[in-house]
Amino acid sequence: MFDLGFKYTINDNIYYIRTTIYDKGINYFKDTYWKRWKVEVNFKHSKYNLSMNNIKSKSENSVTQDICIHNLIFIISGYIKYHLEEDLSEKYSITVTSLLKIIINKVLYLTLYKNSTVKNIDELLRIFNIIKESLIYVRPSRHYKRIRYKPSTKWNINGNRYAGDSNYP
Repeated sequence: MFDLGFKYTINDNIYYIRTTIYDKGINYFKDTYWKRWKVEVNFKHSKYNLSMNNIKSKSENSVTQDICIHNLIFIISGYIKYHLEEDLSEKYSITVTSLLKIIINKVLYLTLYKNSTVKNIDELLRIFNIIKESLIYVRPSRHYKRIRYKPSTKWNINGNRYAGDSNYP
């Protein structure tokens, strides 16, 4: 039996990584994880902001269409975010959640269902300017202890979401 993996220690805690990639060191996995983090965040936005966790489609074709539409929305939002942040300081960023809501509720409606009139183009430019003014401050080198909370269930006797969890404030 092959033991393809790594063992490493951080603050007296032992961690294991199991993999079939045996010719790379631990730094390779750290770098790869860091590079893939935006993909993980996009999955989160796809599930919760775009409701991919609640698809109502019944046929394979409809599910494929839903996934393609969600991917198109991400491509459009990424393109818009990239161009809107070109002139911004690195200290500020546009929130993806707000951007997705604006794209779905305003931008797609104006571009797909309305004629390309000067009035509608001016409205799109106005929306983009509002997005550029609604920024969040990016905290440099933000490090904090991550605490995983248990999800809320109806089975807690006293109704407390985190009954008995010492991490809950």
